[in-house]
Amino acid sequence: MCGILGTNLLVPPAQFQSALDLIAHRGPDDEGTFRQERMTLGHRRLAILDRSLAGHQPMSTSDGKIWIVFNGEIYNHLDLRRELGPGVHYRGHSDTETILHGYRHYGTAVIRKLNGIFAFAIYDIDKQLLVLARDHLGVKPLYYFLKEGQFGFSSELKALVKLGLPCSELDSRTLLTYPSFLWSPGTGTPFKDVRKLAPGHFLTIPLDNPAATSSTKFYEIPFDGTRLKQSEASLTDELDERLQTAIKRQLLSDVPVGSYLSGGLDSSLIVAIARKQLGASFDCYTVNPLSPIGDKVDGMVNDLDYARRVAKVLDVRLHEVEAKADLLENLDDTVWHLDEPQGDPATLLVWEISKMARDHGNVVLLSGAGGDDVFSGYRRHQALRMEWMFRSIPRGLGRMIRRFFDGRSVSNDKIRRLKKLSAGLGLTRLERLTSYYRWTELENLRAFFRPEFLGQEEFDPTSILLDSMSAIGKESSDLNLLLFWDLKFFLTDHNLNYTDKMSMAVGVETRVPFLDHELVDFACHLPVNLKMRGWTTKYLLRKVAERYLPKDVIYRSKTGFGAPLRKWVLSGELDRQVNRMVTDRGPVCEVLNLPRIREFAAKTLKGTEDGAYTILCLLAIDSWLKQFKFGIGPAEGRLSLARSR
Repeated sequence: MCGILGTNLLVPPAQFQSALDLIAHRGPDDEGTFRQERMTLGHRRLAILDRSLAGHQPMSTSDGKIWIVFNGEIYNHLDLRRELGPGVHYRGHSDTETILHGYRHYGTAVIRKLNGIFAFAIYDIDKQLLVLARDHLGVKPLYYFLKEGQFGFSSELKALVKLGLPCSELDSRTLLTYPSFLWSPGTGTPFKDVRKLAPGHFLTIPLDNPAATSSTKFYEIPFDGTRLKQSEASLTDELDERLQTAIKRQLLSDVPVGSYLSGGLDSSLIVAIARKQLGASFDCYTVNPLSPIGDKVDGMVNDLDYARRVAKVLDVRLHEVEAKADLLENLDDTVWHLDEPQGDPATLLVWEISKMARDHGNVVLLSGAGGDDVFSGYRRHQALRMEWMFRSIPRGLGRMIRRFFDGRSVSNDKIRRLKKLSAGLGLTRLERLTSYYRWTELENLRAFFRPEFLGQEEFDPTSILLDSMSAIGKESSDLNLLLFWDLKFFLTDHNLNYTDKMSMAVGVETRVPFLDHELVDFACHLPVNLKMRGWTTKYLLRKVAERYLPKDVIYRSKTGFGAPLRKWVLSGELDRQVNRMVTDRGPVCEVLNLPRIREFAAKTLKGTEDGAYTILCLLAIDSWLKQFKFGIGPAEGRLSLARSR
């Protein structure tokens, strides 16, 4: 894993170096720069494969005509080397060099041959062409600016802005999406002219005519309505084999590999298979929430006892990270590393785990991320079991039931969930399905921003989800539609963004075996009743897990990393943070409607709004605006002064 940066601007060397320094945390082992009149490339290296100087980047072919800066890991690069044949001379054994020779032989067609997680730029001097590519599911981030012949790209937004590109205009549509979902789906960023390269895409930018840039989709999540026909027993065996293959690939490393171990099904199964393949114990990491509120955190079961049990059964070394750090106290740092105003307490826990792993020398961690998104593991998937009720209740009656819950206290977990469930009554099928992702109703959403900032255009963030459905037009299953949105948006733009950014903030690479794209392709074609059967999610995955784990670990209540946000509401801590925000006048008032946010926070404190997560997201937006747009507040100067290396 590394950090990459590049531009065609004639940026002074000191300014380019300052931008590169902003992503130094992504690559503490080495750095390099390549400069020509029409292109400057920069790289920060976290050495995982071939830690010698032969892996130094920017890297070129021996004749100096093709250059690359690469972030990620290519798990099948040795297979690709065999395919290229014995006539190719390699200076080292890095996967970066494999991509270079693959491009020379196949051109951009090499991208379709890669199995891994990647974001890279290839500069072809003879063709005067720049190629930007991002992996199938967007595990690795890649931002770019392209306007009026000027372009730049980077692993992180902060470095791109530091280059001095004219990209400071805010995007009101994208900013609306954050409090709607707590993350932003698709390619938008808070800056109108900065985009995220879509997963499974590559750009070709002709340097002589950047306006002729073309975007090519090389991969789409393959929900096409077809189903595998084998028996359940046969598919269980095949899933087991594919999981073993994916994990074996992702254990490839020249440095020690550890793993997250929450005690849930997904991370426990990854650790179990890795333990069997390695034949030896290794380091695993979990969170000790130190919660003062008993066995549950915001209605979720404490995972720690399960993590300890799995570690003992599998004979792996479990390290417990004490979750002492306060997300609200660390919000500015968190937003700075995320590049985006995401509102999720799990971000800080990934950071804490990664810091401990790094201290232990574990530069690579395996993660169970993606298991819920590939095989069905969220409550919204279970909510589909209620579709018969939603469809049988007349819309008028549904609206009456919804009104019954209006204004009722949400301090009780059961009432809160019933109120959320009732929100689907009286809606159309697609309105209901998109509502599972929405945290804030549209009328509240627009009220959080100044009318002058939003303008007259009406925009519903759920339209991004609906517009994507054309990619899977032949898919008829509601569950697969939700899984498509989970994989395409929720996973990529939320879970993977914070997992990558917060682990790379301390120079740790996170690998995600469940997102091996060949495994994902297989899972997309499983019969729906092998993903969810009755109320049982991840049905087939649990059958595989029975071969490796105790049943009480496999068939337990779902939870995950989190923090007691709703308890913070009761303690008044979120309210104090909001008061601090609304009294801190300045240019943020041009964007956010602070009096309306104060009113919403008061209803949340009273218990008539379930607004804790929305408030956290609004605080994150305030922090992002101050740091990335206006250069004021606690992190003043972060974009004007590069961090020292």
